[in-house]
Amino acid sequence: MAAADRDEDPQRNRLSLDHGLQPPDKGLSTHGDSLSRPMRDYRVKKKKKTQKQKKKQKQKKEKKKTQEQKKKKQKTKKKEKKKKQKKTQKQKKKKKHKKQKKMKKKTQKQKKKKRKKQKQKRKEKKKTQKQKQKKQKQKKMMKKKKKTQEQKQKKKKEQKKKNMEKNGNLWIEVCPQGEMNGAEKGRDRL
Repeated sequence: MAAADRDEDPQRNRLSLDHGLQPPDKGLSTHGDSLSRPMRDYRVKKKKKTQKQKKKQKQKKEKKKTQEQKKKKQKTKKKEKKKKQKKTQKQKKKKKHKKQKKMKKKTQKQKKKKRKKQKQKRKEKKKTQKQKQKKQKQKKMMKKKKKTQEQKQKKKKEQKKKNMEKNGNLWIEVCPQGEMNGAEKGRDRL
């Protein structure tokens, strides 16, 4: 009867359940069960609390896992971004270097071409100057030759004149009467 009274006492049951789920006094149920009603309630509540805690822990664990995955994902993303940037920079640098090399090669080629052209120009100028000098030399020589020939001819003419005059004087001495002969005729013709 005492156990049945305990089961039916609502005040006792409420107190026992409110105090941190402290297990109530064991007693036999009037319905022939092995556990009393407060004990059953305690076990149900304890089970529920355990399930709630487990659920909470599970959620916490999942949250932590999600955060870690998120963090890992962000880290990986950051790493990939950095890698991509590094690759892009490397390619950019390579492209720039290639462009510079190409430009340098082009500039050197142009410089070489320019030098060749200048060399050819100088060569041609030298050749022209040489030809000009040669022409001038030839002209000078021809002038000199002409002058020499003219002087020679003049000298020859003068000599011829002198000879003729000399011959004429001789003839006057030989023929004082002024008679004409073949020699005189010939001299007159001259």
